Amino acid sequence: MIKKEILLHFSSFFILFLFISLIKGWYDNPIFLIFWLGGVVGTLLPDIDHLLFPLLLRPQEQSSQLLRSLLLNKKYSQASTLLYNTRYEKSAPIFHNVVFQLFFLVFAFFISSSTSNLFGKGLVMAFSYHLLVDQIYDFNSQGNISRWFYHFASKPAPNQSAIYLVTNAIIILALSFFL
Repeated sequence: MIKKEILLHFSSFFILFLFISLIKGWYDNPIFLIFWLGGVVGTLLPDIDHLLFPLLLRPQEQSSQLLRSLLLNKKYSQASTLLYNTRYEKSAPIFHNVVFQLFFLVFAFFISSSTSNLFGKGLVMAFSYHLLVDQIYDFNSQGNISRWFYHFASKPAPNQSAIYLVTNAIIILALSFFL
């Protein structure tokens, strides 16, 4: 399952960045590989959330202690499987929530529209896209994205979740035109 999620994120990243590169005409100059490198980092970065939560925020939990033990014993494959299997147990993830995502989209807009740093542009685009892909995956597998709204007393209905996802996708695609 982990390989499937990695494949999902990197194939989605590749399609989005290929689209951006073709639209922007960024295929004939090797300097634009920096944009792609930022995208690779941005695709990987949101998953740090899955490490931060058990190791820093909830180290007393049993799964966190097991994770620490696996990492100390260099059993990285088992540790990644544990992280994948317990990803929905995290009650308050740092990156995988709507409040962070909205702030990050504003940040991504400023980075995309006001800097010439291709690495930074690639990073914020891929990071934003990774979160969107995670939400779409949650919506398809669970029928809603209510876990992303843990800050709020009321959770969105499935049709509201779908509207949120479409709006989010439009915003992220619009960001690509500011690059």
